[in-house]
Amino acid sequence: MNIVTLNKSQLLQFINSDEFNTLPNIPISYIRAVSHINNPRANENDVLLILIYLDFGLAGYLGIVPDLIFKNDKPEKIGWMSCIWVHQNARGKGLAKTLTNKAPFVEAVSRFFGATRVVKITGT
Repeated sequence: MNIVTLNKSQLLQFINSDEFNTLPNIPISYIRAVSHINNPRANENDVLLILIYLDFGLAGYLGIVPDLIFKNDKPEKIGWMSCIWVHQNARGKGLAKTLTNKAPFVEAVSRFFGATRVVKITGT
């Protein structure tokens, strides 16, 4: 299993690559990727897309839209999950859990909504 995280510049390179243009299952449309890249609340190092590759190729992905939420006038950096997908040949192997656990927004959103404890789901 190979997990790849893409920030703004890496996502831009990816959507302009030969690999992207030849994927049978495209993880993000070109227009959506450009929108994520130009998001004014996204910093250069924010993760925008997470890809999982297995022996047969792209097995899953999760898209993230960075944002700020304000609680008591204090900003909290979070990310909204914009998409998640797992290839039919990889379902039932815990890839969706792996993707969400790799996403940086899980703990921030939980803290914002007052969770006293964050329990991460572990993959199989």
